[in-house]
Amino acid sequence: MKIKEILVLHHSHFDVGYTHSQPILWELQREFLDGALTLLDQTQDYPTHARPRWTCEVTAQVIKWLESATPEKIDKFQTYLDEKRIGISAMLCHTTPLANAEQLMRQLYPAKRLRDRFGISLNTLNQHDVNGVPWSFADIMIDAGIDLFIMAINRHLGGFAAERPAVIRWKAPSGRILRVMNGAHYTMFDQLFNTHKNDIAEMQDGIDYYIKFLHEKKHYRHDFIYLTTANAPVCYDNSPPNIDVANLIRQWNDEGRQPLIRYVTPEQLGERINELPEDEMPEFAGDWTDYWNFGCASNAAVTKVNINAKPRLYTRDMIAARHGEKPEIKQVSDRAWWHLNFYDEHTWGAYNSIDADTIFAQTQAHLKDVHAYEARELADYLLVNELEALAENPPQADHQDGVLLVNAASEKRLAYIPIPDNWFPAHKRLRTARLGWNNRYEALETAPLYGPVELAPFSWQKLPLASLKAAEDAKNVTSGEIIPTEEPDALNFISKADTILREPHFIESPFYRLEYEAPTGRITALIDRRQDWQILDTASPFTFFEFVHESPDTLVDGGRTSYYKRNLFKEKYDVNCWQTDWKSRRQTATKVLGCRVEAHPRGKTLVIAFEAPGCRSLEQHITLLQDEPVIELSARINKDETETAESIFFAFPLNLPANWRSHFDSAGVPMELDAEQLPGSCRDWVTVETFASVYGNENGVTLFCPDAPMVQIGDFNFGKNSRKLEKQQNPLLLAWPLNSYWDTNFRKRQPGFVEIRYTFKSFAKFDAQSTYREGRKIATPVEVHPLINCKQASAGEFLQLNDDSVEVLHVKPAEDGNGAIYRMINLGEKTSATTLAVPGRRIKSGWITSALEENHSAVTINNNCANLELLPRQITSIRLEFE
Repeated sequence: MKIKEILVLHHSHFDVGYTHSQPILWELQREFLDGALTLLDQTQDYPTHARPRWTCEVTAQVIKWLESATPEKIDKFQTYLDEKRIGISAMLCHTTPLANAEQLMRQLYPAKRLRDRFGISLNTLNQHDVNGVPWSFADIMIDAGIDLFIMAINRHLGGFAAERPAVIRWKAPSGRILRVMNGAHYTMFDQLFNTHKNDIAEMQDGIDYYIKFLHEKKHYRHDFIYLTTANAPVCYDNSPPNIDVANLIRQWNDEGRQPLIRYVTPEQLGERINELPEDEMPEFAGDWTDYWNFGCASNAAVTKVNINAKPRLYTRDMIAARHGEKPEIKQVSDRAWWHLNFYDEHTWGAYNSIDADTIFAQTQAHLKDVHAYEARELADYLLVNELEALAENPPQADHQDGVLLVNAASEKRLAYIPIPDNWFPAHKRLRTARLGWNNRYEALETAPLYGPVELAPFSWQKLPLASLKAAEDAKNVTSGEIIPTEEPDALNFISKADTILREPHFIESPFYRLEYEAPTGRITALIDRRQDWQILDTASPFTFFEFVHESPDTLVDGGRTSYYKRNLFKEKYDVNCWQTDWKSRRQTATKVLGCRVEAHPRGKTLVIAFEAPGCRSLEQHITLLQDEPVIELSARINKDETETAESIFFAFPLNLPANWRSHFDSAGVPMELDAEQLPGSCRDWVTVETFASVYGNENGVTLFCPDAPMVQIGDFNFGKNSRKLEKQQNPLLLAWPLNSYWDTNFRKRQPGFVEIRYTFKSFAKFDAQSTYREGRKIATPVEVHPLINCKQASAGEFLQLNDDSVEVLHVKPAEDGNGAIYRMINLGEKTSATTLAVPGRRIKSGWITSALEENHSAVTINNNCANLELLPRQITSIRLEFE
């Protein structure tokens, strides 16, 4: 098809800290928007097709600019918006799969504010540089009024999904369709056409070559080309407006060259795409699984801080939804979510992060980390503030009568409650102290356990301290030495004696039997007692929860290019630069330093200390519980200062047949590996929200990941660039908590201590609904808080649902102060007739809302319950207003 026009979007790519430190970046972005207004003024008399237009690539650029812009500048901004010479993309920033569904929706809230303020449609959304977004984001965008999603993927250590360049139709989990401009990498107008040379002949050669490439190599089906321009090659990222390109485009058009070149905003691109026949837009369904997020594991300790802040805000918001929030508290909440989202933004480090000792790389790293720490501490303040209100605690007292327990998860729990000894005697109690780290964390970590106490879903309990019973050590989790059942005879004496010398031991709960060798720390068997199933592939060189250190093989190529040899020319034309045959070296722990079993009320824990490559120390904890069919795991890693490329894994070799299947979850939606992923998206590793499951027809396992979200499934897959995973017998499930596999952006090293927790479970039949619910329960701790006045026990519920297939993703005070917002997803395959009740509150009215909390349709209220019809796999937001 003949190319009739080239559409050019002019923008400044928004990297928060990659090219400049964050404070400088924000000031530069302010200057860039000022400069864009100047550019538009200077080119007002250019011919229509050459007249520049400017796109604010993310709403954060506009939100920050508005804080200091003069009324005159804002009026001019409004004028150019009305004239369609300025466009705005709807997303707060370029995000990663660390962002959950609630974060993704909140990242669209500024778009609503800008729509309301400037009277614009703001119906397009750009994500430049990132390699994918969660599948549920398609539904979220549709619900937020987005009708065109624009991707500009960077191939460096990544890959693009589906067809590129092309307009495609992306089928969301709900079955609805979102149009996508799956475009070339950003700044390709500059890179492909050599605009920096200011030579129209060079530009002609570049355009001719690219059009030929599209037709011969890509079988391109549209009659237009869409590309973006910045100010390359001096600044690809965080760059100012470029009048030189405007003059080149003007010259091109004035000379009558073809195809015509014109500037567009994202909205104008959408208008052009509206002209396309549907048969030019192929349909694809599945998760747009990201490649780049393994960068979060280059900063594992801080990533954990950020991840752990999220369930605290979830619990806090659920409590706050009972009564709303004061303006001063709303500001604290907004700050917390801002910092969460900007830690999850796609820039993990400086452009020269491999020069880790430079002041710039250090500055950028520290300022990035601030987002996680501020989010965590603000979340703590907000949560304790709500716990205090729920407890009705006075700011000062001379006694403490009880304990407040909150279970914000959708499943009931049997909880062992830590109660510090100093909670019992009478002495001064202050609200200020209850907000202190030592009282909230240190005192509880080492406190004696009481109970257990059964907690209903979405509930709270107030219990007098005097009513609690100290918990006893678990009686039905046993441990000891494995005694041979036969005396050795002359023929097999050596092998039997060797068995005795290896000191085989076991720990056994009602659900599992774990066998191990004390001198080596090796797990030799893990039996699911309910299924009589040996979970482990005992022929594997690895064993259960085994530490594995991986690095490029120095005898072949030990550098950071061993797995990806970047070639900018090849990347411009989408040629794969992955070195899929790269050679790695893998080492396990080298020496056992200690092995013991600890008994406690919840069960028994095997504690093994190791010497291990890349670590100053390593201690692993494996806990079998008496009341739950799960195994709790933790790895306490004191990382050394390794500066070469490396990864740390924990391996789970599985006794499963070939053609196994796997599910993982992201931003609210459980999905199947391969079967529910876009072609070309990442199979080799995934970012999970809570879990990864691998299973056959008769049994399987789930790994829950509350601290570290990166997982590889099937084998060590880094750099394979797999189009589809081979489902061979006895797969490896690999937790991937730490790595430094890149030559820019990611951290070069991450010395120091980090504890990473996992939970492991086996099952007979995989069920996505129950697995997702359990993953959220594991990620959301029971809150234990001092209660000053408590003469008798009491309890209550935050909400009630009548359908187990429906999961509550978030509950929050409404942004406008009118009631509360309930985010839900029906995880089933059929429409769910669900009732939602809020005990203790009288429902006045209910609405189905957009993702941005805009009322759409009324909800029927009967018997003080909201009657809902929830479509399968679709996130739905509901507003309830109370009397």
